[in-house]
Amino acid sequence: SDLRALTQAIVERHAGPVAESRVKTRTSADGNFLALTYTVHATSREQLDKIYRELTACKSVLMAL
Repeated sequence: SDLRALTQAIVERHAGPVAESRVKTRTSADGNFLALTYTVHATSREQLDKIYRELTACKSVLMAL
């Protein structure tokens, strides 16, 4: 989906390539929302903060944890 490509580009910009096996996708019960989980090896808190800030600034992302 467009959301996956958009969020993956953000994550990879800060954490490098993410293997397919490190991305989990879930759809909400009513099918209105998509949850994406990226598992990355973070090297610093600053790196995680940059990912978080860019994801939350993205208008297509409703929530980032």
